[in-house]
Amino acid sequence: MADYNYQVHWAHRQRDDNRHSPAEVLSWVRGRVVDNTTLHRVFHTTRFVRHLDRGGYLQFRHWRVYAEAGLAHQIAALWLYAENVTIAFNDQPLAHYTVAYESDQHTFQSVRDPQLVETMFRSPQRSLWEPTDDEWRKIVPPIWHRPPPLWMGTADEWMQIVPRAPRRRVRADVGSQERFAF
Repeated sequence: MADYNYQVHWAHRQRDDNRHSPAEVLSWVRGRVVDNTTLHRVFHTTRFVRHLDRGGYLQFRHWRVYAEAGLAHQIAALWLYAENVTIAFNDQPLAHYTVAYESDQHTFQSVRDPQLVETMFRSPQRSLWEPTDDEWRKIVPPIWHRPPPLWMGTADEWMQIVPRAPRRRVRADVGSQERFAF
């Protein structure tokens, strides 16, 4: 990127002050370099790093949210700004979500409104069919947020549906002396 800043740029070709590269045009701008420890201290509450699993999901605060299947087993950054969550890879956004907080302002009450960004990181493996939003769960809540199972009751109640196998008759135990007698 540094080479492009010092090369002659087409947009600056007609300047009268003989500044034809972006570095020459912006030479009056001064900034400062900030080390990684300072950046981490400033952004540690808003930027989180997570590994994507084989399906392209990452786990954050017990919720699994979809990022991109083509980036399985890669490291992605998750940015959290108030009620907005953005998942990015190499500074390119992959997905946006909206969250609602519990009363402790830390635990997520709900994650909704998934907006996937079309990127160049799509999986080269084509799917057999395009799943609809009802078929494809982009947001997987933690176990305590999931609805109860379809069947209710105890294990004894639903195990009685399956017929029991007949019990084998147990032969009377023959003494060890009789078994080994010649």
